Amino acid sequence: MRFQWLLIIPFFCLLTACSSSQVHWRDLSPNAEQANTAEEPLSLCRELYKDEAQIYQCEIEMSALLRARQQCEKDTDPRYCVRMAEYTWRHYKDHVLEDSPDIKQAGAYPVMCGYKENRITPCALTK
Repeated sequence: MRFQWLLIIPFFCLLTACSSSQVHWRDLSPNAEQANTAEEPLSLCRELYKDEAQIYQCEIEMSALLRARQQCEKDTDPRYCVRMAEYTWRHYKDHVLEDSPDIKQAGAYPVMCGYKENRITPCALTK
């Protein structure tokens, strides 16, 4: 009887992990290219998620990710730049914004280029 509880614990952990409402860039990155070429890039969120809160969060995160990918095209190492942009976005949400982010803020947060060269500047100013 005691060992039956051991089987329930992993099942419970799986359920709680699957029910998380968090949307992360790592979840969206494989779909970013598809979203970038779509007529309505954020419509992909409705295909990926069914819960309205997750769809809204996906739209915000996808906006931030697509902005980073677009801005980081100017960098010497775009993939590294996008990874650093994700870190910057998380920091920006946690420490700069007073409330939960919205799509407008996701489309305006500062994306920086030049990390590899130790010449960090806003990508918008990079030629």
